[in-house]
Amino acid sequence: IPGDVVELRILNAGRERTVSGYFNDIDKLVAEATKYDDKVPAVYVTLNEVNPALLARSANTLKPFVQNTTSDNEIQRRRWLLIDVDPKRPSGISSSDSEKALAMKKTKEVRSFMKEFGFPDPIFCDSGNGGHLLYSIDLPNDEESKLLIKKCLAALSLKFSYNDVVIDESVFKAAQITKLYGTMARKGSNTKERPHRRSNILELPTTIEIAPVSLLNKLAALLPAAQEHNGATNQNKGGFDLDHWISEHGLSVDYHSPYQGGHKWVLNPCPFKPDHTNGSAVIIQYSNGALCFVCHHDSCNGNGWRKLRDMLEPDRTDHRDENTQDSIRSFKGEVGKETNFHPISAVELLSQPDEPINWIWATMIPEGGLFLLSAFMKVGKSELAYRLAVAVAQGTPFLGMATRRTGVLILAVEEHPRDVKRRLKRLGMDKEDRIFVHPGRLQNSRETISALRDFIKENDIGLVLIDTLSRFWNVKDENDNAAIIREVSPLLDLAHEINTAVGILVHDRKSGGDEGRSIRGASALFGLVDQALLLDRTQGGTKTQRSLKTFGRYAESPIELLIDLVDDEYRVLGTPGELSREAVLSKVRDVLGQEPKVINTLVKETGLKEKKIRTALEELKERKEAIREGKGVKGNLYAYRLPPISDSIRSQDTPIGEETNIEEIDLVER
Repeated sequence: IPGDVVELRILNAGRERTVSGYFNDIDKLVAEATKYDDKVPAVYVTLNEVNPALLARSANTLKPFVQNTTSDNEIQRRRWLLIDVDPKRPSGISSSDSEKALAMKKTKEVRSFMKEFGFPDPIFCDSGNGGHLLYSIDLPNDEESKLLIKKCLAALSLKFSYNDVVIDESVFKAAQITKLYGTMARKGSNTKERPHRRSNILELPTTIEIAPVSLLNKLAALLPAAQEHNGATNQNKGGFDLDHWISEHGLSVDYHSPYQGGHKWVLNPCPFKPDHTNGSAVIIQYSNGALCFVCHHDSCNGNGWRKLRDMLEPDRTDHRDENTQDSIRSFKGEVGKETNFHPISAVELLSQPDEPINWIWATMIPEGGLFLLSAFMKVGKSELAYRLAVAVAQGTPFLGMATRRTGVLILAVEEHPRDVKRRLKRLGMDKEDRIFVHPGRLQNSRETISALRDFIKENDIGLVLIDTLSRFWNVKDENDNAAIIREVSPLLDLAHEINTAVGILVHDRKSGGDEGRSIRGASALFGLVDQALLLDRTQGGTKTQRSLKTFGRYAESPIELLIDLVDDEYRVLGTPGELSREAVLSKVRDVLGQEPKVINTLVKETGLKEKKIRTALEELKERKEAIREGKGVKGNLYAYRLPPISDSIRSQDTPIGEETNIEEIDLVER
């Protein structure tokens, strides 16, 4: 709409990192976008109605190094439903011509289905690698609308996602960005097999009509009911051979493909109604083994998995797959009754696309992983964890590393609710932040794990923190490894199953120990978690300085960071190696003066070895913080001194006589 504010955003813009600006002048937006087009991976714009006050962040111009981009709570209304149809391929590369053709064919199938369903004509776009459909909607920006859009996309994914082409279910966010159509899509290298392409609007309706909410609700209703999913057990996954059962009962399968960690079988025709021949009937086996059946036609409403089995097996007596049980089993099940043994060959394994690591906290906490944060009492692990929680909820960097904005759930089972509230308020939690807290006692049980799973799914939680594990689990002896494994395994399964980072806060033993051996239950816990973060006081440091070490599966993680709490904010001092180097530089710099000094003099005055001094002097010289005199020969040895005071405060790029605003530069760097 002319005059509306829209954010123009460029991710991964080289040295400029994230580039962003807000525009209510379309000509200026195009002019700014053109500067980056075909030089960056992609140029994006916000999809929905942005709070016009955000124009003040960067009015009708782009700025580099931006940290504050549009968040979900800064969207005023939802104006578009985006259906993103993309070919499956390894991340970071463009689609091939054949892959793109499959995606465009599937996009047209989705458009035809939506037309038959009653939706008005969409804007049909070429994203460069696949197809986009944009349907005009008018919804408030609230939790109900978010859930409605999520269900619509999930319903379409259930019907149309296949082995080679998928409907992206992640584009439900209010602050969703999409390609600025007309700009280049430049993933990976531009090769003949996988070329860069220009995105484009292919078809624009003469009149853009708003899809009524009733149609969105009808589309969302195609998704199988959640209770049917929860009403089965892992016995289905191992003990019930669904492929054999489908074949045995003569059901005609159009195609079989992965779905949300499990699998789906699209039937044609529907076993209940032979005239339902458009792929509307689907059997789903979820990742936890639960089974369900759905047909998208109104006349099949209420026909679920139980009715399908009753129809095809009227005399059956085995109803185990319909018992209401939790999907997390005890380790004390009957031997031989069930199995998850499903090996795949090296060929199959290597043929699967590489999955990138998606980080909740860059290089430190991966999505879908179980991690622990350990420290001795009163060292500050809860403080660190709560600061991380606020940063993740707000999508702001923490300890200099990016976070992915997502919902956070804190199980504050150790602290008084009053103290939890005070801490979060002090750390800057805003009422719009998606932070949820369970204050007070909570026992680890099947019922608790099931309730956690449901809450995480319903509220799009990406980070769960349990503070502390000792108040949550039912372990009496911290040396009982079997008990620890039995208590913590459901948390590991939960993290992996629903792709949420689950963090457990753990106390160190009083006796201490190196490299995590001080952790209560260390041997069992270290074997289970994907990542361990160990917080400790620094030896010889100030009272506010801490060491944060990482042990885990990820080479990207720094081995150790030294941090300091300054002005109620954690700051990264660097790695021990970096601090050691800076300490040497500082010591050498301190003994230099305006009078030149030779190496032997510096060795005596600093007490450092000659090799370290020579290395430090070379770096100081490169920084223009030291001057070398002499020729380095007998009788005229190299000698070093500080530059004149006037030189040390003048930028090396500033001509003599011109002013340099030293104070302003310092402020920018801070």
